Amino acid sequence: MNVVGTTRLVALCHKMQKLILAKLFSFLFLLFQTQLVEDAKQLPVIIIRPSIVGAMWKDPLPGWTDNINGPTGIFAAVGKGVLTNMCGSESSKADIIPVDIVANMIIVAAAHRATTMYETIPVMHCASGDLNALRWEKVVNFLEQFYHEYPMEQCFAIPSTRFHSSRKMFELNYYIKHHIPASTLDFINGLLGRKKRNVRLYARVWRMIEALHYFTTHGWTFQTKNLPKLWDSMSTHDQQVCCENHCLEIIPFHLSSPEQILPDV
Repeated sequence: MNVVGTTRLVALCHKMQKLILAKLFSFLFLLFQTQLVEDAKQLPVIIIRPSIVGAMWKDPLPGWTDNINGPTGIFAAVGKGVLTNMCGSESSKADIIPVDIVANMIIVAAAHRATTMYETIPVMHCASGDLNALRWEKVVNFLEQFYHEYPMEQCFAIPSTRFHSSRKMFELNYYIKHHIPASTLDFINGLLGRKKRNVRLYARVWRMIEALHYFTTHGWTFQTKNLPKLWDSMSTHDQQVCCENHCLEIIPFHLSSPEQILPDV
């Protein structure tokens, strides 16, 4: 592989001010997939393309994830009352897929490819697509209802969030409701000899928002015509859908509150 050439190409892309690209990872994945389709036509290869990967659904540990990036971090920030504003459209699709569903689909797809012949390399989307579309409006309503019923400890504010279609309006609300209060609290903490952590916290929240910005402001419908081939081979248990485990297990795993587990849910 031409590693040096690829590195130079990526560096050149960073200098293109008018280049519209969601993330560097998206570009590299597209580059790899294109090269694979061209050079590996004779190999028994199958490509699985997941949408937004979220925390674990069922196996082996419901709600678990190795980081709080992406939707998991956003859900946690909303629950803590740290995040009350998002930039995007509530009507856009929130195509979030649990990581264990992606892993299971890769396993099933490999077995399917080993016993099925294709003229070209098949591409299967691991996404809800048009089968069970989930929109950000429904996600926001669910989070507000869930965290009002099962509040987290030491919340900054009442859990709620609002989407702004205007980028400028979002930045204005974020600056007034988040940046100014965080800077004020850090200034007071500095005078009292305490740690200044609020600005750093919101800097991290801002990075999470920016990571999802392209996906909350745009919407896609992924074609899932190949998915029923794998769907029929899965058990009924694997086809069930559960939302609450995602939010419930964020609390003990990522917010340093192992004692706040809700066994009655």
